[in-house]
Amino acid sequence: MAIIKKIWYDPVVSKVIATFICFIISLILKIVLKLEVLEIILIAILVFIVVMVVLILEIFQIKTKYKNVGIISIIKQRCNNNKSPSKITKKLENAKEIRIFSTTGIHFFYNNTETIKHAIEQNDAKVFCINANKGSKFLEDVAKMENEAKERAELNNIQEEIDDVEMLLNEINELSSRKNPVQIAHFDTEFRLTMILIKSIKNENWGWVTLTLPPFKSFNSIAFEVESKNLEDDNIYNQCVRHFDAVWKKLNS
Repeated sequence: MAIIKKIWYDPVVSKVIATFICFIISLILKIVLKLEVLEIILIAILVFIVVMVVLILEIFQIKTKYKNVGIISIIKQRCNNNKSPSKITKKLENAKEIRIFSTTGIHFFYNNTETIKHAIEQNDAKVFCINANKGSKFLEDVAKMENEAKERAELNNIQEEIDDVEMLLNEINELSSRKNPVQIAHFDTEFRLTMILIKSIKNENWGWVTLTLPPFKSFNSIAFEVESKNLEDDNIYNQCVRHFDAVWKKLNS
């Protein structure tokens, strides 16, 4: 059944199947009803249109279900060469509030430090970052799993990533004309998902939520692009914001 669904929702394969079905039906009609060629072609076209309409309606229904829970799209692989997807960078440019919940966040900050600086100076953006505590068992376990899977060369460099990120964030605070626009907290056990949650200057609520599946690095894991039109809705974006804020409050209490 799973294989059938995969074939059915493949846009190319489904069209080929629909065309093949029309061809078979046309042959049957020609043999049984002895129809003329033009009549057969018209019937085949009609059957093809019906099949495609059904397919489009089913795909639309699936997309509607995703959007009802705040999912815009599902991304199989976040990026190549450790670079952030361009969509994240564009969203950051217009950000006025940024929440980042990650293990180290090293690739995100290396790629987007200048954009974050721009958002702070131009939009008076506030940045809230939660990263792993360097001495946490969680960080130690992640490093071991990545090392065993040859995703990480040295165990200690995951702690160095934490230091590098904090150096970048402290530098932003020191050079900014705003007062401490970046705030940092550290978790021991509270981490569940990598989250980048952005509220824009137009009050648009958008996020990039990544499944955390060590030994896979976050930029090679499944990600969800999410949004919320209404902060009162029960959708993924709003749940992520409430989760982030609850963890932030706990870590700063």
